[in-house]
Amino acid sequence: MIRLQSVNKNYGSGSGMTCALKDVTVDIDEGSFTVILGASGSGKSTLLNVVSGLERVDSGKILFGDADIASMGDKELTLFRRRSVGLISAILSYSEYECRSQCQDGRRPCPQHSI
Repeated sequence: MIRLQSVNKNYGSGSGMTCALKDVTVDIDEGSFTVILGASGSGKSTLLNVVSGLERVDSGKILFGDADIASMGDKELTLFRRRSVGLISAILSYSEYECRSQCQDGRRPCPQHSI
């Protein structure tokens, strides 16, 4: 089971601070299928990053079984990620190079590059 308890994550400081996760509490049962759905900028990627140990939380707990990854040191967290985490990232846009190559050979129109 993955359990998040009162997880908070902010970026920046002072008047430029952005709250990405505010008091998130959720349980995800082992073997369950879970969807994270939300508008752009709502914290989906941040949530995945903190659950996988790629980013640290400002406060709260992230439990995998009995292990709290939010309190792990760097070496322990590296071992956790190596043994327990697998992520597949979906790329939703083309790089400029890919876009230009497809525009130039006519595979798709491209108003951005006027080709």
